[in-house]
Amino acid sequence: MTAGGPAGARCWFAANLGWLRDPAGYHAGQRRRFGDPFSTWLGRLPLVLTGRPEALRTLFAAPLAAYAPVGVDMAAMLGEQALPVLEGEAHLALRRRINAVLLEGEAAAAGPAILAIARAEVATWPRGQAVPAEPLLRRLSFAVIMRLVFGVVAPERAEAYRAAFARLGRRSGIGLVLLPALRRDLGRWSPWRRFLAARDAVHALIEADVAEARAAPPGARFDTLARLAALREPDGRAALGDAAIRDTLMVLLSAGHESTAAAMAWTLQHCWTTPGVLERLRAELGAVPAGPDEAAALLRQPWLEACAREALRIAPVAPMMVRQLARPMSLAGHELPAGMLVGASAELAHADPAVFPAPDRFRPERFLGARFRAHEFFPFGGGRRLCPGARLALDEIRLVLAVLARTPGLALADRRPPRRVFRGPLLAPARGGPRILLQEQEA
Repeated sequence: MTAGGPAGARCWFAANLGWLRDPAGYHAGQRRRFGDPFSTWLGRLPLVLTGRPEALRTLFAAPLAAYAPVGVDMAAMLGEQALPVLEGEAHLALRRRINAVLLEGEAAAAGPAILAIARAEVATWPRGQAVPAEPLLRRLSFAVIMRLVFGVVAPERAEAYRAAFARLGRRSGIGLVLLPALRRDLGRWSPWRRFLAARDAVHALIEADVAEARAAPPGARFDTLARLAALREPDGRAALGDAAIRDTLMVLLSAGHESTAAAMAWTLQHCWTTPGVLERLRAELGAVPAGPDEAAALLRQPWLEACAREALRIAPVAPMMVRQLARPMSLAGHELPAGMLVGASAELAHADPAVFPAPDRFRPERFLGARFRAHEFFPFGGGRRLCPGARLALDEIRLVLAVLARTPGLALADRRPPRRVFRGPLLAPARGGPRILLQEQEA
């Protein structure tokens, strides 16, 4: 495809079609055919993709100056000041400020709230009928984001967000990412105009809540939005403008709840269908007493964490991380020019039998007492692009799994795993994922 690049797919249309039709298998087939790394396409842009550990180490360890903004116009979709859009020092400065909020003291307050929300949501789930689990888990995860990140308590406000974001989800899609031709305003019924209208509706809700947080007395709120609004420079000025906060919250909302819900659905599927896993999990959880320290104790349980991590390995929700080279790079023996897209594939890396023996089997024990390196296991991205909400997401997956495992009478209506399909840029279970069947409660 390009001088010095590896062999790979020649036709952009066939490559995209193959990936969209079989997101879990297409790139694995390309690697078997062409080796690793190999050339493929992201829309009509050439891309060099790898899941090879030494090549991934090169990508993750590269300095900030090695990369430029990706030549896919994501700013209009995510926001001009969204973390995934920014590069270089601007990205690093925003990441430091976000980390100051998300990583300092968040877990202690978040754990009990997640447990309470999960139990309240599960109590409302229908009983005596088989229903898809993923939409229920998506609603649960949305409630967590609303409470902990946005500070939304009023049910009617949360419902307004839910309706607006559901509309945005219907107007989004992988096609808008891959095909620039679709990102044109051709009238009120064009996909791009309808996307922009839905995006602006969500923006309006967030902007109103940012203004409310700015006006609140100091220390009155402890949610992520309020803490972002309270960040100050040494001279007392606000560290983040309204647009930066809005775009940050937009990313946390769009990437946070849908990806976490999909990951929880896969965790449920594998834990309930792999012999011995659920029994061992329930035995471990049975030793954790209820009380004010319950959430912290649950998050220390090794089998619970191993189950969550193994589900993230075997079915990564974000299949790859893409960057654009600002200068030439040597990657696994190939000299790549500036401007080339390079991709780190979690799908391929997590299926490497040299790192994960029998990669197609769900084996939580591989994570007991083992810590894989950042270029071997990266369900939340890697290097300087690690998702700032990774810890909160992993805590939520574990705590919700604990609630589900302790819910009496919760079973799967069938054991056949659902297909993995694209929902926007993420991989989610088809048709709402595994169907659960909750027994009727006794009178």
